[in-house]
Amino acid sequence: MSHHFNKPLSTLNPEEAVELAFLNGLDISVQKLGLSRMARLCEHYGHPELAFPFIHVAGTNGKGSTVAMLSSILHAAGYNTGATISPHLIEVQERIQLNGQPISRPDFAHILQTIRTDCKKSLPREDWPTYFECLILMAFLYFRELHEKEKLDIALIEVGLGGRLDATNIIPSPLLTVITHIGWDHMTHLGDTLEKIATEKAGIIKAGSPLVLGPQITGQALGAIQDRASQANASKVIQASSESLTWLSLDTNDSPPVLLNQKTQQQYKMPLQGLYQKDNLATVLASIEQLNALGYAISEEAIIEGLASVSWPVRFQSFPQRRLFLDGSHNVNGMETLAETIATRIDSALPLMLILSLQENRVIETTLAPLLKVLSTFNNPQNQFYCIQGPESHRYHAGAALHPYVEERLSPNWSVHSEFHLSNLLELDKADSLLSSWNARNPEGFCIMTGSLYTAGLFLKALREL
Repeated sequence: MSHHFNKPLSTLNPEEAVELAFLNGLDISVQKLGLSRMARLCEHYGHPELAFPFIHVAGTNGKGSTVAMLSSILHAAGYNTGATISPHLIEVQERIQLNGQPISRPDFAHILQTIRTDCKKSLPREDWPTYFECLILMAFLYFRELHEKEKLDIALIEVGLGGRLDATNIIPSPLLTVITHIGWDHMTHLGDTLEKIATEKAGIIKAGSPLVLGPQITGQALGAIQDRASQANASKVIQASSESLTWLSLDTNDSPPVLLNQKTQQQYKMPLQGLYQKDNLATVLASIEQLNALGYAISEEAIIEGLASVSWPVRFQSFPQRRLFLDGSHNVNGMETLAETIATRIDSALPLMLILSLQENRVIETTLAPLLKVLSTFNNPQNQFYCIQGPESHRYHAGAALHPYVEERLSPNWSVHSEFHLSNLLELDKADSLLSSWNARNPEGFCIMTGSLYTAGLFLKALREL
């Protein structure tokens, strides 16, 4: 499995090409979960993880949106804000950000060169970082340098996988710990019950730090987290509530929808359009309340401004001119929330085109059931469903493997296809491309692309290049 970045190696300068080849060659196995190697690396670099204040964010779904909102709001409040995110959609530099912008390519190459040189000269091969560890270490080194130059006030560190054994968990004493959501994902690594998954994610809770929980965490998962918070001596546990938040103007026109806080009557313009963003916003508002209690100054005006300008691509991202939504949902919970959003936002009488790719590590039946249940209520005879294989950098179910399952569950009003290749879909500048010809034939219809962040990222890149 390889990771593809922005430009092909032939278009990078020689130094960047060498550094990127080194990063690409690192082990990306999640089997290497654990903190011992990361601890030795941080010690080697003088403990950069201790050098700046940060918020640690975990969760099955919602952590990326939560980080994006917090970053935008903190920046609007006047704070220089770093963030780590994963995966990247188009460019690997997206994983290390300052004020919502990726690290520059020269800075990225320079930090990577330092690590590569040290690996080759002074680190035993077993201490070389994995792909993810290298990127997290790079972020720590970058944030330390920025903080020392008074160009960074706070960093948002997003967990890669789980929490307890994730490379990011080398950091001690966060200002705040946030767990957005607990759901079914990565069970081979995190456990086969929500309680076990919650326990793994709760491994980021630290003594003396407040813990903010998303509104959807309930039952045994909530109990497991509360137990861990008690054992770890978290300073307090706050569960966000989204009950007072209500969506206004949810039509599918060009203007972003609005969320109303019924308690304060405050309205927030929300470019992030999935219905589930209501829960993420509740988590963000509860986090900001805690930050203000810690001495930060984040006004209501900064919240409004930050939310209005937040960008978090391919999370039910709207492209109104093409009547297209790009969505990276790829697990059961993601598909449930996507299904709810489709049912609420799109008239079932309108023609709909759905493009799906699904990675091989997803169980077809359980992952697609919520989506297909909603789509079966759409009854326009023009409805089209395309099962495609995603980019070669990852392993995907073949379109032909998805086809029979989808066809069996959708009414006769859907035509199901699996003979198209991803490249057919990405030729968006051609009048006869799948999307362009669909738009021409169905000016009232919508297209939704879902199932994979990586495929959605390629779509996004094709759209941006236009």
